Amino acid sequence: MRIRASITEKLRLIISVIVVFLPIASSAWATETAAVVPELVSDSRTATAGFYHLKWQGNGLLASSYELQEAHDTEFTHPTIVYQGPDQATLISGRDNGQYFYRVRALNQGQPTSPWSSPIAVTVRHHPPERAFAFFTAGAIVFLATLVLIISGARSSKKERSK
Repeated sequence: MRIRASITEKLRLIISVIVVFLPIASSAWATETAAVVPELVSDSRTATAGFYHLKWQGNGLLASSYELQEAHDTEFTHPTIVYQGPDQATLISGRDNGQYFYRVRALNQGQPTSPWSSPIAVTVRHHPPERAFAFFTAGAIVFLATLVLIISGARSSKKERSK
């Protein structure tokens, strides 16, 4: 009889420990696995070079892949997926002048998808054609001056050797 009483007491102790600690452990586990919203940043709010970088991170988020969307309005009425994969950065290029909005979310295999990040806006404003032509002209002048300098140096070196 003494053995049965001790087993009953041990079972009561185990059950009370489970009842007390299970809600604490499960709430801690839920906070750790809750979907973390990635933070999206751009290296430039106004892109004049024809390209810009977007990167994102999730403050401890380990996602199997990410989805990056682009739209022409803040409501993302007609979004386009511009990237889907495991990387946490991408290079955007080839956009016409205008304003583009981006958002990203984490796609976790076997877990819920994270909420969308806060959208960011990037304005693409290419250099005017006149400025591009001016840069091209300046480069051509420097190239021709260098070429003339090399040719004249080679000729004067040849004259000195023949003396």
